[in-house]
Amino acid sequence: MHACKKYSGITVIRRIIYLYVSGLILLLSQSSIAGTNSISINNADGVIIENMYTVNAKISYQLGKESRNALEHGIPLEFDIDFRIKKRRLWLWDKTLVNKTITYRLEHQPLSGNYLVTRLDDGELEQFQNLEDVLKYIGKIKNFPLTDTSLLERDGSLYAQIKSHLNIEALPAPLRPLAYISTEWRLSSPWQTWVIKE
Repeated sequence: MHACKKYSGITVIRRIIYLYVSGLILLLSQSSIAGTNSISINNADGVIIENMYTVNAKISYQLGKESRNALEHGIPLEFDIDFRIKKRRLWLWDKTLVNKTITYRLEHQPLSGNYLVTRLDDGELEQFQNLEDVLKYIGKIKNFPLTDTSLLERDGSLYAQIKSHLNIEALPAPLRPLAYISTEWRLSSPWQTWVIKE
């Protein structure tokens, strides 16, 4: 008499998700690299509005074939936009005074064909009909409040920075190893820096 192995409903669902993601990884790993994939900060600067130091920036996102395929097959993508203010020091590492992040979560809805964009730090939700409009939307930063000006030292030693990157850790666990070794998934801009003027 053979023993029958029983699986709970949750276990079955996990197995189905695992098989789906594993199949998607195989599909992505066999796809050829096409087009460019990059993130670049086109311009960034700060402006004081009502005693608040705010940031304006324009970011260009170019997704490669693998990340586009993943998004269209139901895998959400998260992009972080990191901001910081640092103080220059002669004999020590520069000190970080302010560190903030905006995170956008991109999702594709197969039935409607629309894209949902959720800003995770404040819950704001937007919907778009095509990916190009999504990338333009998340790439426009307008008057993002970074810090109260009373906390800034006006001695010329402060500078601000911004960068953006795809958050690989937010991908499903089975997909992360491929994402770490594939250049298609290494989406990150360098830090863009500007001096905070007195």
